[in-house]
Amino acid sequence: MKKFISLIIFVLFVFLIQSCQVKQYKGTFGTNPATVTPGEEIQIYYNSDSTNLKGRDSINATIYMFADEIMSADEFPMEKVSKRKGVWSLNTKTVNSALGMIVIFKSGELDDTNNENGYIILFSDKNGNTLPEANAALAGAYAKWGGVAGIKKDYKKAKQLLSAALEKKPELKKRFLDIYFLIEYNLNKKDSHDLIKKELDALAQNKDLTAKDLDLLITWSIRLNKADEAGKYRNLLLEKFPSSKEAQEVMLNNFRNEKDENKKLKMLYNFESKFPKSDLIKEFYGSLIVYYIQNNELEKAYRTIIANEEKIQPFYFQYVADKMLKENFDLFKAFEVAQLGVKNSKKEYEKPEEEKPKYYTDETWKELRGFYYGRNLFKYGEILYKQNKRALASDYLRQAVELTVDFYPYDELNELYIKSLMETDNYKKALQAATDFLKDGLATEYIKTAMKEAYIKVNGSDEGYDDLVKKYLDTAREKLVEEIKSKLIKEKAPDFTLTDLDGNKVSLSDYKGKVVMVDFWATWCGPCKKSFPALKKVVGKYKGNPETEFLFINTWERVQDKKKNAKDFIEKNNYPFHVLLDSDNKVVADYGVRGIPTKFMIDKEGFIRYKSIGYSGKPDELVEEFDIVISLIK
Repeated sequence: MKKFISLIIFVLFVFLIQSCQVKQYKGTFGTNPATVTPGEEIQIYYNSDSTNLKGRDSINATIYMFADEIMSADEFPMEKVSKRKGVWSLNTKTVNSALGMIVIFKSGELDDTNNENGYIILFSDKNGNTLPEANAALAGAYAKWGGVAGIKKDYKKAKQLLSAALEKKPELKKRFLDIYFLIEYNLNKKDSHDLIKKELDALAQNKDLTAKDLDLLITWSIRLNKADEAGKYRNLLLEKFPSSKEAQEVMLNNFRNEKDENKKLKMLYNFESKFPKSDLIKEFYGSLIVYYIQNNELEKAYRTIIANEEKIQPFYFQYVADKMLKENFDLFKAFEVAQLGVKNSKKEYEKPEEEKPKYYTDETWKELRGFYYGRNLFKYGEILYKQNKRALASDYLRQAVELTVDFYPYDELNELYIKSLMETDNYKKALQAATDFLKDGLATEYIKTAMKEAYIKVNGSDEGYDDLVKKYLDTAREKLVEEIKSKLIKEKAPDFTLTDLDGNKVSLSDYKGKVVMVDFWATWCGPCKKSFPALKKVVGKYKGNPETEFLFINTWERVQDKKKNAKDFIEKNNYPFHVLLDSDNKVVADYGVRGIPTKFMIDKEGFIRYKSIGYSGKPDELVEEFDIVISLIK
């Protein structure tokens, strides 16, 4: 009897404990304890029921620990809380020197960034009061570095946070002066110049200027078009702190800006002799290679790589090999470069020597290294193909596809892989590979043709082929529809008035009653340009449709004549795009864009309903994506 009573008490005790735990999980996101101090062990909880991750079998949390900038990025699997649907938790420890953390939740290809605001924890003192430094640091996230952690730019919010911090602790202003300038410059660009210049002059009077102070003076003197003052501060930095990281960065920038080859080489050798262990040496050599390529000096680029193999980052091997192939340069020398690229990128992929950037998780860092390894394998396989070593080429191309296809796919690589299989009579492998590309929305016209040919070779006829293709396309479309539905939002779109290439004033409000796509792009942006052939198909498909409009906003350009630059590019490529000029980069800031290309789909009432960042490299999927979005938000 006593045992039975004890058992009842134990069960009730467990029930009460679990009930108390469940009651703690209020809202979508929170922590136990509710206020967090630096260095403390905490529990993070997340209720996915009201998010796009509802019903997922597994969820990971990416935690960005930050102070004045991101300190670390780590991804952890979360555990589902027992007897509570949709609630997940994670136990972790904060860092003593941190001021807060930003959390993003992920499941497969989907993530929840809290509508690009992040799930934010600001650290407090022992009395539970938010640290003023934490508010100032978060202002930095909204104004400058938060994009890597899924935070969209919001200068108004940043100003509120920084003002609150400075009200409680005015001495923080010097520490966060760069953020203060950035906020004022973007909220009130013209009138901010005098304010910033006054602060810079006051800072310059300090007798104990640090290397960081001088770096700030250089940066903002350049931004305010005070080239002479920037030069004066550069010289002072090199004189007072010749070995500092800031001084080394100045030397690198001077090297990049130098046009004379002999002077560049002298600068490189001087830097290398002074700082033989600097991690910037590879940046110098990379810049030198770009200089040679831009001046069509392929032989010198080749010699630089052969003589300095261990000082070359993985990207530049494939970059030079690719240029050599396109210019029909010596194939044997291209082979040498590609061979070194495979060797060194493989080494870096498997046992990295370079330090992981603080804003990358281990997984993302490995994927990026794998991507560069894959690019080098691609060039090596392409050269083997040109040497008529088809079977050997296909093996390297297969590895290249595996390493790049999920990170950033390349049509040229995928097609060459299929071609190498077809030309060596590996029809079964070709069919499987082409089918995989079809499932992933990567099947180009060539791949579709090759797939049918391989199907006939394997099966003896084309019977059942159309049904097979339809099944995969239907499955892919269903998956894409569900993914798009999970990403639909509803935010008021900022209105704007810009000038198009013909000099006409165009406002977003002109198109009320239509579904509008707004695409932010620049002529220097590779992914932007790569997406344009697919967008040309989209625009052509909806030409004459009175319910849709497509606006291409040219922004973030670095040229003198922005209108001519954009017009020349559009006309040269024969793109039927309605281009608007965001010459002062105001609209791109109003939309909180942190990287281009970024596309917004705006409904008939003027609400942003869908946002797409970057380009996946899947042209057919992009066309279908817009079809689906337009049909969903109509």
